[in-house]
Amino acid sequence: MGKIKSAEEQLRERGIIPKNVDWGEIQRSMKEAEKRKRDEEQKAREKEERRIADLKCPSCKSKNKEYFERRDSNGIIGPGYRSWIVDAYYTCQDCGTMFKDLQKNKE
Repeated sequence: MGKIKSAEEQLRERGIIPKNVDWGEIQRSMKEAEKRKRDEEQKAREKEERRIADLKCPSCKSKNKEYFERRDSNGIIGPGYRSWIVDAYYTCQDCGTMFKDLQKNKE
């Protein structure tokens, strides 16, 4: 009876996995890819925060605004609780105009 080969040995025989694998290099490349992804996400968040900070009132062109959210929930207290945004808008603190962010990123 022949020797039972592991899945890794079978893949190496077929040439799918190279004979000498540099696991350290693979780990480094994966860490670099994760770091690049985190950096891109951070840049996107910073860009969105700057865009929101530069958002002006359509009436008086002031940047002095406050964000309001009206939420609703499923009424459960404890595990299983869910809430969602029903209405969200900005209010200008100078003239009182209520306005929405039409360029908002959809998440």
